Amino acid sequence: MSYREAFLGLASLSAVAMLAGVSSAAAEWIYKKEEKAFGETEAMAMAIGDASVAFVTCNNDGLKISLATPEDWTDGASAMNLLAPKIIVSIDGAPPTRFDAELRENTLHKILAEFDDEETVKRAAAMIASARKRIDIGLELAGKRFHASKLSAVGATKKIQSVLDTCAQQASPDADNEKKTPDTN
Repeated sequence: MSYREAFLGLASLSAVAMLAGVSSAAAEWIYKKEEKAFGETEAMAMAIGDASVAFVTCNNDGLKISLATPEDWTDGASAMNLLAPKIIVSIDGAPPTRFDAELRENTLHKILAEFDDEETVKRAAAMIASARKRIDIGLELAGKRFHASKLSAVGATKKIQSVLDTCAQQASPDADNEKKTPDTN
């Protein structure tokens, strides 16, 4: 599932939740695992916030945490990376932790903040998965907060761990599962 499909699906889900009178912070984490062509696997855990959508993903490009915002990307928006963007996370009311991020445009021309340093992602994912009551997440530029959202902790542990497990399996596949290709000399 692409970020575009996920964002559109989550936007639809969020609209349905609003019409039903349910806050997005009450929404449980969602998990999806998809087998792609050529043996590639993509796993994604996501949660809908009040002003953004949080993702923990793993695919052939590695493990990453992303925050999709509703803000439109403009031609000058790439300069925002000079403002030291950070994804900020607070678990159960604790002081926030900041993770250096990079901003880019997603396929819907919205701003997507992400970081993909494997050790940092594992640390952040473990922190998010440890939440008991709530997860506050947002984007910080030049020390100012934007798109702050409250996420539910319901399902975070299991869904995020499933993504981490998928990544671990991709990193060290069983010998029985590895496909050998014949030499074409």
